[in-house]
Amino acid sequence: MAQPSQAILRLEAAISAPRETVPIDLLRELWRHDEVVLVCARPNDMEDQPDLPLRIRGALGNALEQDRFALGKARDPFDREHAHELLYDWRPPLVEGPDGKTELAVPSVLIASMLGDRIEIRLRLFGRAGIHAPKIAKALVAAVENGVSLRNHAIRVPLAPISLDIERFEGAAKLWELAAGTAVVRLDTPLVIRSGGRIRLEPASLLRSAVRRAAALAPWMGVALGVDSKGLGEAIERVRAELAIHPEKWTRTSRRDPGREIPVAGYGGTVRLSGPLAPLLPYLQLARYGNLGGQCAMGFGAITLICYP
Repeated sequence: MAQPSQAILRLEAAISAPRETVPIDLLRELWRHDEVVLVCARPNDMEDQPDLPLRIRGALGNALEQDRFALGKARDPFDREHAHELLYDWRPPLVEGPDGKTELAVPSVLIASMLGDRIEIRLRLFGRAGIHAPKIAKALVAAVENGVSLRNHAIRVPLAPISLDIERFEGAAKLWELAAGTAVVRLDTPLVIRSGGRIRLEPASLLRSAVRRAAALAPWMGVALGVDSKGLGEAIERVRAELAIHPEKWTRTSRRDPGREIPVAGYGGTVRLSGPLAPLLPYLQLARYGNLGGQCAMGFGAITLICYP
């Protein structure tokens, strides 16, 4: 693998040491992300593909890599890192988190949904990474037109774009004013959480994952997240949960080691939470944008949150 560029090293140094630590209420005001939304026609013979986000992300990586290769040694006029380097080659450093060292987040997630005769692709770029939205939008169109390697297909399947938009979201306060006594977390894509070296899903691990995820994304907003670990820990212990979950397993291929198959395991289903949710709800609602658990950049851990008084 090539050595990191000076641009990515400068970016890493900047986001690894935020100048200000803020509580979750202020983070919600500072929150921002750009969202590339591409809608394509669904091929008539295309069945449901649970790993569709993973496949589309791979195709996007190839398109961005070709763009990076075509540019060669040409410098960005603003001396910025290339989108491919940031989202695919960069290895996030460890920083201090709510419960010890944690890895900074790769600043993107990709969600792909089959909606009747259409496929909706949403790629979110968090904070500073939003500057790459126009280039990524162009590359995403090229990627799907060139074809996506799907399971049970020997060749790439091209997708026909219908519409393309770039949306900006600033501030998440409007999402977080609802007081809830009960919350249902629907796992739209498999949730990957490791506990004791194993993939397992427990209510406490899900909630702690939401806190860690918010802390890992905060530096992209230019701040560190201050967390009352003791208070949140006590609230987590008092939360009651009903689980209706099931394991999901398949394999994916490796971009760094072509031909190698990597086993993937996670959980789907729903988790119903009740109890003292007030201090935890902001983290869960932020996860609607940023996902939960591991491998979020690959589309895992996407959730829908439904709150009841």
